[in-house]
Amino acid sequence: MQKAWLVVIVMTMGCAGSSGPVVAAGPRDVTTSVSTSSEVGTVDLRTTRSDPTGSFSIAAPADRVWRALSTVYTDLKLSATTLDTQSRRIGVENARLRRQLGGTRMSKYISCGERLGNPVADTDDIVLTLYTQVVPAGGEASTLRTLVEATARQSGSGGASINCATTGELEQRIVSMVRAQTAS
Repeated sequence: MQKAWLVVIVMTMGCAGSSGPVVAAGPRDVTTSVSTSSEVGTVDLRTTRSDPTGSFSIAAPADRVWRALSTVYTDLKLSATTLDTQSRRIGVENARLRRQLGGTRMSKYISCGERLGNPVADTDDIVLTLYTQVVPAGGEASTLRTLVEATARQSGSGGASINCATTGELEQRIVSMVRAQTAS
């Protein structure tokens, strides 16, 4: 699944000259119909999934935004596993986190449901994949694109992982930190 998302992000990021709409990542409702062979018939199952890619405008040239991005990842206490200066892409793949990211509770950034009234993101082990790319938007502007994927697994459990959805807050925090650093 991660490779499929990488293909999607590479394809969407390949449109560097595009001046399409800037969209923030966030949850969206998905309805799935499940047919059974019993008397129940068809049941609609409604779930919420996140669009894992957020895209934001930055009023600074791409080179300046790119320089700020590595500092942002360091401030979030993320060690980049991907650093591609040519395509201006930085990221972490399968980072193992517990309870917090950059001093903030994980549940602010990702939603994995609740267990016994507590957010799963704040209690379970989280595996996070995060990529951010800077795309020139012409002149003194850039577009910052961020992909967030995460799963949770209960500590000490051999159970299955839970897919998590982005809340959009991590993408917003990255944008805010970049904007603060490029404001001068």
